[in-house]
Amino acid sequence: MSASYSPARRLAKHSSPGGVLITVDGKITGAVGVSGATGDQDEQCAKAGLGS
Repeated sequence: MSASYSPARRLAKHSSPGGVLITVDGKITGAVGVSGATGDQDEQCAKAGLGS
């Protein structure tokens, strides 16, 4: 089983800066959303949370 993440705005039908999809074996299994700063900063925070 291989888990990865991708910025939600690149894969989702409705974009949300700061949202990151969680995928396992190519299937979306969840997401992490962060808000409070710019979309790019929110995305960095979401990725950092998934990486810890």
